[in-house]
Amino acid sequence: MAAHFRERGTELVIAFLVGPALKCCAAKRLFPGFRLIVSERSVNLHAGLHDLYRFLQFRTADAIVCNSHAQTAFVRRHFPFCASRLHTIVNFTDLQRFHPADAYEKGPVPRIVTTARVHRRKKLHVAIRATAILRDQYGRDVRWQWYGASPEGSRYLERCRRLLHKWQLEDRFEILPGKAQVEECYRQADFFCLPS
Repeated sequence: MAAHFRERGTELVIAFLVGPALKCCAAKRLFPGFRLIVSERSVNLHAGLHDLYRFLQFRTADAIVCNSHAQTAFVRRHFPFCASRLHTIVNFTDLQRFHPADAYEKGPVPRIVTTARVHRRKKLHVAIRATAILRDQYGRDVRWQWYGASPEGSRYLERCRRLLHKWQLEDRFEILPGKAQVEECYRQADFFCLPS
């Protein structure tokens, strides 16, 4: 990679996700002639040795861009040697593309759409529990369409399906495969939930 960047006269590299970012940090050590921006998309609650390793490598980068203010604060607190390189660009929704349908009609039961991978960090199990609380303690009903199940499934997905069965919520949750084009899914919902 370093040879490729040198031959091409690369001036700037933007590395997305941890693996490519670490590789680009290594390449920058061999060929420091380009500027490097690395993305930081973790949602850390604790700082482990693997995090220390990652941020020690990220010191090579010219900028570390977190996708939340919480993660920026976490990195600044636990890895102060990276503080001068930290920037935040938060996730957002383009309201020109993602908006209610023109002929929107509210149904009798609110519909919630989520577009996020089925992973414990996205807290599907919490959404399931919240739905049970809404029904059992407040007499409120909601329906979920969660787009993000991987084709092969996971132990976490199976755990969530057991929770749905335990609280008799199978008819209130659709856990669907991820979709690249989600605008129409948004337009059929009353609410959008961004769990990250």
